[in-house]
Parts: sequence; structure tokens; C-alpha cells
Amino acid sequence: MTVKISNVIKQETGGHTYYIGYMDAKDVYDCVFVPVLRKTKLPKKKNATLALEEIDKGYQRTATVSRQRKIANFLLENPGSIIPPVLLSDRGQWKFNGKGDIGELVINNKAAVVDGQHRLGGMRFLAEMDT
Repeated sequence: MTVKISNVIKQETGGHTYYIGYMDAKDVYDCVFVPVLRKTKLPKKKNATLALEEIDKGYQRTATVSRQRKIANFLLENPGSIIPPVLLSDRGQWKFNGKGDIGELVINNKAAVVDGQHRLGGMRFLAEMDT
């Protein structure tokens, strides 16, 4: 799995490097994981799935699948909505290719979700609705 994000802005602040860019909803699952305190228990419904991969022994609360689906429905009904940014930690695994402050991020390994798991999950469910 390799995903590339174009037109990314690179910003260095306080000894840290930040990247600002836009990811297609269809790529969310391949690019991120959620480090949770304990994994989400899925309902016993047939074909129940999680929007995002979860890894134990993390710091995030478990996902609320119903909340993610509500976000997907809101985005479906309000396609012009502006979604607040999410914060990811690539843990040094993503590669920036560019001259200066604008370039491309090459994603070969998943990043940890620091903030925004419900929004990302909603976007993932929305991408599945569109297919």
C-alpha cells in the first residue's frame, strides 16, 4: 500500500515538522490506525465492521461506531461542509518529497490518529456509501 498526497505544505515549528494536506476518504483506512485503550466491541450484527484499524495499549478512547455513522450521514446530507482538520502522527514513517515548503507525502506505513478518529471514521463510512 502506497498512497501519495500532493500539494502538501511543510511547516517547521518548535523543533517539530508538520504537514498540512488533504487525503481522499477512500485512502483513510490504508493510512491511519487508532491507538486505543481497548478495542471497540462490535455489535453482533452480520457484517459489522470498524471504520479504522485499532491497536491496543494506546491513548484514545474506543470509537463509537454509531457516532462515526452519524458523521457520515451528516456529510452525505451536507456535502459543502467544512470538516475541522485531524491530527496524525506518522511516527517518522512518511516521506516528504519537495523543494522548499510544498511537495508530496509518500505514505508506506500507517500513522497514529492523535485527534479526529470519529471524523475520519465518518469519512471512511461515507466513502463506502459512495461506492
